[in-house]
Amino acid sequence: MATNFPGPYQIDLNYTCGDPALSHIMRLNCDLDADPPVGTDFSFMNVITRDLSALTLDAAVDAFVAKLIPLFASADATIDNADLWKVQEGTFVREYRSSYDISTAGTHAGATGLASEKIFTFRTLEGNIMKIYLEEAVGVINTAVTYASLGAGVEQDLFDYVASPSAWILARDTSYPWFPLKYNGGQNESLWRKRYR
Repeated sequence: MATNFPGPYQIDLNYTCGDPALSHIMRLNCDLDADPPVGTDFSFMNVITRDLSALTLDAAVDAFVAKLIPLFASADATIDNADLWKVQEGTFVREYRSSYDISTAGTHAGATGLASEKIFTFRTLEGNIMKIYLEEAVGVINTAVTYASLGAGVEQDLFDYVASPSAWILARDTSYPWFPLKYNGGQNESLWRKRYR
C-alpha cells in the first residue's frame, strides 16, 4: 500500500482545553498558490480551494475556527494560534513558514470533555477516508452517528464546511473531502494517561 504523506503545506492549529490546561495540535493539510518566504503574513498567502475560489490563508483559518469554537467550552478552551509548514514532497520533513495569532475562546456553555475526542470522517475525491480529530471538546457521546442522523447543529456545521466546494482542507491523499460520513465520540486513552497518571 502506498504511503500518503502530509502536505504539500500543513497548518498546525494549536489549542488549549481543560483545567488544568492541556495543549493540543490539530494538523490540517492544504495547498498554496505560491511558496511564501519565511515570515509572510497569512493575509498575503492564498490557499487553493476545491472550487478554485480566491481565499487568503487568514480568512481560511478564521472561517474554520468559527466552526470549531461552538464545539469548545467558553470557560477553559481557546484556539491559540496557527503555524504554517511546508512539507518536503514524499517525506514527513517540514520547513517552517509563518505563524498567525488567533487567541479565540470557545463559545459553548457546557463543560470540557476531559480526556475525550470527537472524530469526523469524510470520503475524499480519490475514494479514501479523511479524519478530523477534536480533543477535549464539549458534549462527547460514546457512539458513532452518521452524518444523516446528526440533524442540524454544530457538528453538522463543521461537516458541511469541511466538505463544501469552497473548502481548503486536503486529505493525506492530496484530494479534497467531499462527502461527510460519520461522527465518533469517546475517550482518548493517551489524553487520559496525561491527565490522570
